[in-house]
Amino acid sequence: MEGSKTPGELALLLENTTLITGDLIRAHEGGRLCMLPEAKLQDRHAAITSVKRMASLKDIETVLPGDGWPVFSKGAEALKQIVDRL
Repeated sequence: MEGSKTPGELALLLENTTLITGDLIRAHEGGRLCMLPEAKLQDRHAAITSVKRMASLKDIETVLPGDGWPVFSKGAEALKQIVDRL
């Protein structure tokens, strides 16, 4: 992933259905997923591109964010909602 707070940060995809997002994705807004606040990003444009890339993964059921509550169902939909709010 590019643009997050830590150079070389990774997202891990397990068996095409579980995504571990690192710090770029959080769950702090009423249980919804959100992107790390802009003040903590190295490059907002690159971070948005990374979020869009993760949201393009259609088979995601589970999202394990770097901070906050996990999403155990409809993970792809939760990721798409982040993009819709950008």
